[in-house]
Amino acid sequence: GLILKKANTASFVTELSSQQVAEIVDIRMELEPKAFLLAHQQMTPEKLAELRDLIHQIDDGVSDSDYYRVSQNDRAFHQTIWRMSENKTLEKILNQLCIPLFAYLMVLLSTSRSDLKKRVQSHSVLLDYLQRDDEAALAQAVRDHIWNSRFRFLPNETED
Repeated sequence: GLILKKANTASFVTELSSQQVAEIVDIRMELEPKAFLLAHQQMTPEKLAELRDLIHQIDDGVSDSDYYRVSQNDRAFHQTIWRMSENKTLEKILNQLCIPLFAYLMVLLSTSRSDLKKRVQSHSVLLDYLQRDDEAALAQAVRDHIWNSRFRFLPNETED
């Protein structure tokens, strides 16, 4: 996690190096498309509505420059997909891998006062692909989303 607590001492905020972020993003690009594909196979109108609500919460947070709300709902969107995959092992691995990254993002964005409108990608594209019958395109959209989001985590890196 992001916070380390030692008995009878203070708590410490864990920092992720650029190398650690790159490693997490690399592994995430391999695993998260699988979760989306499995969730796609289990998708229902009710599940789509749940995801759509989370996207609205993200968008509202961006409009209000509310870093905490954006981060919480971004994480919740992805965790909901992982849960909808109905693969408990994959869900557990993605949670262990990505939760520190989402926490790090919230701290990074809020302390740098980044412009959320420029930093936060729309998750609507992912929702659109979840409604199609093209699993290859869905997997690629997820990889693109993760790859492009690495710029949120590595603020000194510039897009090609």
